[in-house]
Amino acid sequence: MKFFSKAVTSCLLGIILCLPGTSFAYNFLQLGASGGVFDGVDNIYAVDPVFDLYALVDPTKTNKYVDGNTYYISAALVGPNIVQGDPSSFNFGSFLFDGTEYQVTADMQWGTPPVEEADNLGPHSVFPTYFIEFSFDFGGTGEPDADHVVPHNTQDNPGGYTLTGGSDYLLGKAFNVDVSNLAPYYSLHFDLYTTDGDGLQYFAPFSHDVDTSPVPEPATLLLFGAGILGLGFLKRKK
Repeated sequence: MKFFSKAVTSCLLGIILCLPGTSFAYNFLQLGASGGVFDGVDNIYAVDPVFDLYALVDPTKTNKYVDGNTYYISAALVGPNIVQGDPSSFNFGSFLFDGTEYQVTADMQWGTPPVEEADNLGPHSVFPTYFIEFSFDFGGTGEPDADHVVPHNTQDNPGGYTLTGGSDYLLGKAFNVDVSNLAPYYSLHFDLYTTDGDGLQYFAPFSHDVDTSPVPEPATLLLFGAGILGLGFLKRKK
């Protein structure tokens, strides 16, 4: 009887999967990264210092998605001993976002995004800190149309940004990021959200945000490399 029940369940599932037009629910907003990995808890990490940051929206959620709405990606500084002060007095290096260089923290502001909104991303442990916002839309009002991307959960597949010509898709935008000039031990945390004029409206779940890996001190890299060479030498000697 149990075998029969399992067989029927499997058949029904197979039929559902094969039905035309069948789609699955995805988070309304997601971030992903080329070569990224999910830490199994709550963060997607961009392993390489130069990568593509992927912003995704599910247009099938018609109660949320409006063509031409403005969306924001915020880049926030993460690392030791970050305190509020005159941004020009701090030098944490710089980073590139979509080909433009930004100085950390001279081109950033202190606080919690969104800018000038009553509701914000306060539950994040990274805030308050220095951050900068980048506005864009997914096409329709002065920007090129967004990519049509194969639907996927970035938590399961952070780098799964694959274009599709099918009728089932997510809308996506890709931004090139380079954090190789950040100061050692510092990284950036990226959020994706939209506002309604009165405050924060929708945002990507915290588990679908993207963090960069902290840039190591050059001396640390040398020590690490020396350690690896030493282990190899001992192994060969044995």
